[in-house]
Amino acid sequence: IGFGGGFPMDILAIDSLEFLSLQHNQLTGTLPEGLSKLKHLTVLNLMKNHFGGDVGMLPLPSSLSEIDLSRNQFEGFIPINFMWRHNDDASLSINLSENRIVGTLPSTLTRFTTLNIDLRDNFIEGIDPPLCQMKQWNGGLVGKYGCDALLCPKDYSAVKGKRVADQPVCEPCASALNYGSSSCHREEFFADKEMSLQSGTGGTVLIILMVLISVLVLVWFMVYQKLLNKESEKETTYGFFNAEGQYV
Repeated sequence: IGFGGGFPMDILAIDSLEFLSLQHNQLTGTLPEGLSKLKHLTVLNLMKNHFGGDVGMLPLPSSLSEIDLSRNQFEGFIPINFMWRHNDDASLSINLSENRIVGTLPSTLTRFTTLNIDLRDNFIEGIDPPLCQMKQWNGGLVGKYGCDALLCPKDYSAVKGKRVADQPVCEPCASALNYGSSSCHREEFFADKEMSLQSGTGGTVLIILMVLISVLVLVWFMVYQKLLNKESEKETTYGFFNAEGQYV
């Protein structure tokens, strides 16, 4: 189940901390302002908790290069001064997938020459066109596939909410109500899992039935043999020799 409660404040006293992972817990509340004072922190992984708050007010230190806040409850718009503590030449990897982020990705993010960003399965409504020209973003995929390498558009879906290779592409999906949806592909995934489960269950039932039939046949054969032996005993005539040596 993992740890519950708020952010463990004692961690903030470790000035030399470089790597912090609190993923897969039940931690709640907002991130403390003191987090921004960890000047040596380069990796922060808070994936799959219940942290929340305004995504535009995250107290993240400028030393961070890898940030994973996916599968939490952060909300609001990506502001025009997003990650304002970081220099323009910073090399950043940010995962904010599966939160409650809304609005349009602002063109001011183009100040970052290189950026790996994952915003899958939020409530994003659009992308400012200049972002689709950032050739070095997402490992160079934006330069190759344009906007689709950032987020699939509304009414389209992909496993990772964006195009990450020649195949698969962003595919039509009626349930994809926002940018960056993996809606249809989640449905396909769970449908396949269900079919596999049903198939496996069906095979198990068939094996059980075959075993039961075999056992029943064996029991029937044993009972039949006993009945034959009893009938044979009834038909057998027993006798003995009398004093005159005659068999009677």
